[in-house]
Amino acid sequence: MSIYVKDTKGKEIYTIFNGGEVYATNSSGKQIYAKDSTGKEIYAQNNKQELYYAKDNESEYYAKNQGVDYYNKKINNKEIYAKYSNDEEIYAKDGNGNDIAALDNNKFYYAMNKEGDQIYIYPRNRFGNEFKVENKFTISKSGVIIYPKSKNG
Repeated sequence: MSIYVKDTKGKEIYTIFNGGEVYATNSSGKQIYAKDSTGKEIYAQNNKQELYYAKDNESEYYAKNQGVDYYNKKINNKEIYAKYSNDEEIYAKDGNGNDIAALDNNKFYYAMNKEGDQIYIYPRNRFGNEFKVENKFTISKSGVIIYPKSKNG
């Protein structure tokens, strides 16, 4: 059952408010993504025509395409991380529960914490082990290299 109106092709349509699209919410206040005719969840656009994430209480969360999270993109195709309520960025996950690093100019980049440091947590695989991408380590603002950890530290 859909909570959105559908167009003639089966795509769910967001309600427009103050020039931007708004998410419907469920009974617990979680915002719900609309879906296209294939079932892929789609991001809403704000009044500046920029896509934005839905929220589950205060934290943002990713839309899914066939059960896999996918990133919202800026106009320049840079993938943008969703954020927790404390402004730390969140990795998207693939269908197996492994974290996926975002792309900027076809190069992976790590999530950042609220201070703007590459986040101390690397992406994790489904077993909880951190891993580096493109053979690069994260580096703090002070220049310290931070190494990936196993789930046991």
